[in-house]
Amino acid sequence: MSQVSAKNIKPREVVVGLGGNLGDPITTVTRAMENILAAPWLSGGSGSSLYRTSPVGGVEQADFINAVVMGLSDAPAI
Repeated sequence: MSQVSAKNIKPREVVVGLGGNLGDPITTVTRAMENILAAPWLSGGSGSSLYRTSPVGGVEQADFINAVVMGLSDAPAI
């Protein structure tokens, strides 16, 4: 099996969904967005607003904080 050179890979749109409800989820999701947007493998990135959503089913728990980061990447899939 041969490896594909990174310079032969066309950049493609990537979408990363983030969310959490433990500890301080606003800070956690915000920091995750900042780190992803600063990553060398992402170009032209942008992040969504933060959204608060209620959990559905299961045990009673805190609301979730959710966000999305989009951009272009030529990094290989893992």
